[in-house]
Amino acid sequence: ISRLIIAGNALAEASPLAPRDELSGKKASKKYGYDSAAYNPAPTAHLDNFLATLLPSIPITLFPGDSDPANVSLPQQPIHPAMLPHSRTYSANPGSNEPGWFDSTTNPWEADIDGWRMMGTAGQPIDDVFKYVEGDDRLEMMENLLRWRCIAPTAPDTLCKNKRCQTCSSTGTLTKRFPGCYPFQEDDPFVINECPHVYFVGGQPKFETTVIEGPVGQQVTVIAVPKFKETGHMVLLDTDTLGVEVVKFDILEE
Repeated sequence: ISRLIIAGNALAEASPLAPRDELSGKKASKKYGYDSAAYNPAPTAHLDNFLATLLPSIPITLFPGDSDPANVSLPQQPIHPAMLPHSRTYSANPGSNEPGWFDSTTNPWEADIDGWRMMGTAGQPIDDVFKYVEGDDRLEMMENLLRWRCIAPTAPDTLCKNKRCQTCSSTGTLTKRFPGCYPFQEDDPFVINECPHVYFVGGQPKFETTVIEGPVGQQVTVIAVPKFKETGHMVLLDTDTLGVEVVKFDILEE
């Protein structure tokens, strides 16, 4: 295996801890209105330790998803290296054009791996499209996005506009509105300028794959990558033939 790509949502949706004053019944003082006891650093630390354990053996590409600690609007910026103190030591030197052993990248992501041009997202654009169309054929919609040459057709109208935020138990949940996408002035980062060899989307309901042909004979391997937490499926891509197969892991029930 030449590289592990984590296609978003390495961390689950945040569930903030109840404030100390709510648990104890006493009103605790907060500096600048912030209570550090409501933040749980354990999930990020576990992710960092997991990546640091793998990195001596295999390069890793990590890009953020909807539930990861990154900006909500697309394109999402890389998860800040300060949150991954052990893993970041394997990153490329600042200013280097060569990929590092550990690449914390943007979402959407595009790069050349072993001579193949790969493009992928964590799934938000596809999930948002299916809020407004009938059916649930993910591969067909992924093919349409390639033929439309637009990786996020609902941006900035609805993509990432509404997001449910978990709050403390006394207030329940609420929905906040965020800017859907960063307002680029001279370039649209969601326009597909070059046809990829591999196009994959993470966070999908099930594993699916197909090969489509472009108008001038291009062939693109399209892969819907399922949620590992729910399916236990890890997708393997043969970089010699672009053949795809799945490895199944047993998942411990919560």
